Amino acid sequence: MVVIGANDGILYAFDGNSGSQMWSVATGGPIKSRAAYDPVGHQVIVGSFDKDIYAIDSRSGQIKWRTSTRGSIYSEPLIAGNDIYLASTDKSLYILERETGTPKTRLDVGAKLYSSPALHLGRVYFASTAGMIYEYDPIQGQLTGQSQLPERITNKVAYGERSGLFFAATLDGKLFALRHL
Repeated sequence: MVVIGANDGILYAFDGNSGSQMWSVATGGPIKSRAAYDPVGHQVIVGSFDKDIYAIDSRSGQIKWRTSTRGSIYSEPLIAGNDIYLASTDKSLYILERETGTPKTRLDVGAKLYSSPALHLGRVYFASTAGMIYEYDPIQGQLTGQSQLPERITNKVAYGERSGLFFAATLDGKLFALRHL
């Protein structure tokens, strides 16, 4: 299956072999990021510019749950264990229960979040338009590190296993390598 979100606010699912459309789901706004697939719950998770995150049954195309944020969503959801992490332009990282979409935590970091959260070494990393990279420990349920860069960050923080370095690109076209936050 291939899933594509569009500016018309519709999430389309196509058969990967034949190319035929399997289903489509309308949201209330454009979809600007990739969807995530949850193989355990057989659901596709996607954020929309209508400020909501959707869980859609991958087999039927039916909406399983829908949870509101306070801002448009540019980021790809991260599914890790029983949690879904989603960054919103309302300056918050949302942590939702995977099966129901029930909010567990909302971390307000004081700056818009466009970058997608990423899981590295058992921690969740995300970045803000204030140039801050954050490290969140899901076991402790708290922020455990941060690092300030001189410019806005809108892309996902990457990790190089061979180098042991974290990489972040800033909006002014610079790439930073960090040992630890």
